[in-house]
Amino acid sequence: MKYSFLFYLIISLYSCKELSSFYYQESEYTDFLLDENFLSISFSSDSLIADGVSSIDIYIEIPKESKDDIASVFLSTNNGSFINGKDTISVIFGKIVEGNSVRKVAKTKLVSSIKLEDANIIAKIGYYSKNKFVLFKRSCPSTITLELSSLDIVYGFQMVTATTILHSEKGKVTNNTNAELIAVDSAGNPIGYFQNYHNESDSNGLIINHFVLGTDSCFCNRVYLIASTFNASSDTSFLIIH
Repeated sequence: MKYSFLFYLIISLYSCKELSSFYYQESEYTDFLLDENFLSISFSSDSLIADGVSSIDIYIEIPKESKDDIASVFLSTNNGSFINGKDTISVIFGKIVEGNSVRKVAKTKLVSSIKLEDANIIAKIGYYSKNKFVLFKRSCPSTITLELSSLDIVYGFQMVTATTILHSEKGKVTNNTNAELIAVDSAGNPIGYFQNYHNESDSNGLIINHFVLGTDSCFCNRVYLIASTFNASSDTSFLIIH
């Protein structure tokens, strides 16, 4: 009978410990459940331009009655970076006094990347976590420039490199932004061909193509290469045929 009582006592104490782990004991007079209302995430803006330089403020708030033991919050993101240049950061809570009220808030920044993918911001305190998404919007080109590796070309298989450069008013254009490149004669007829044609920008806003005139004569003395994108003015360069 004595052993049965001890076994029951041990089980009861363990059960109480497990149950209390779902609660955060503030003090002798405060006891609240860690639920979705314990931690709040807010942004200075719900969207961010994917230009590699734009940023928004992130605010994490917990109840003002929280213990001082909860000193910081751990944040992570799948896109962009925090002010430390990394995809994770630990941010310390501070107290904000507004009139007669006090708020417990941690603040940091999220800096955009040039990847067009929504950022999932996850905030963790101990075993409790909450997430919220930031919408990433495309950074479109404001101007376009076309550069050629040569000013002339001959019939045959001489290759000229054509580099399309997409410029943004701020930062860079979003990765994989589309721009087209065509080659025509003075009458607007297609001429020559591109080897392994590309029409999406890399991380530097560049699209590199290689143009070959071929052996078919166009009975003209110039080839016009025209680069264009959906919302920026086009740029034209020409090659003199010898």
